[in-house]
Amino acid sequence: MSGTQAREALELVKNRLVADGPGKQALWRAPSLPPAAGQAPAAVLLPAFDEYLVGYKERSAVLDPRQVKQINAGGGMLNPVIVIDGQVAGTWKRTLRKQSVSITPAWFDPHLLGRVLRHLIENAARYSPHGSLISLRSRRDQDRLQFSVEDNGAGIDAVDLPLIFEKFYRGKKGSKLGKGSGMGLAIARAILLVHGGGIEAHSVPGQGATFRFWVPLVEKEPGAVQTGENSVQPPIL
Repeated sequence: MSGTQAREALELVKNRLVADGPGKQALWRAPSLPPAAGQAPAAVLLPAFDEYLVGYKERSAVLDPRQVKQINAGGGMLNPVIVIDGQVAGTWKRTLRKQSVSITPAWFDPHLLGRVLRHLIENAARYSPHGSLISLRSRRDQDRLQFSVEDNGAGIDAVDLPLIFEKFYRGKKGSKLGKGSGMGLAIARAILLVHGGGIEAHSVPGQGATFRFWVPLVEKEPGAVQTGENSVQPPIL
């Protein structure tokens, strides 16, 4: 089926479907299926040629265009990919051994936790008056490391606060500013959950907002995930 035929088919049944997401990046589903924003964040390993990617010419809703080359294995082949909360975050490879199977991830961004912090800082700057103070703090809390980003902006409305980590949710203030997919905080939460951490937000309208996130303390970065005898299973797959 060509792209034109697919669009024509969608137009024929669009009145029976529900759209999730903004504009041209909307994902269509049957009303009987749960919305994307209602699903729990998860990380999955997809094989090469999974229809999640191959079935679409336009992949920007799930894949950063800058990373297209990294999933291309050459000769029309694609690498197996890691998907975190609906977004392609890296690739993976499997190594078979006599007593075990080793899974080695290759993240697009090797500093995923830095990506979370960067997004929170950018959000704070976007929603705060020019020249206002943004405070960054970190501390050790028993067996985890905690970070916080605090701003003096307009704050988050009480009706929006419970929903800001859901996919595609932007809230009233975000919609007024225009650009943005509403995926940033959802992706940040998914990254933290995969690392065994979490994130929360506190705000009083007119008095700014504080985002806190944490990750477990580890002695060193773990290597490949192994399955088999005397092995530990990956956390969320």
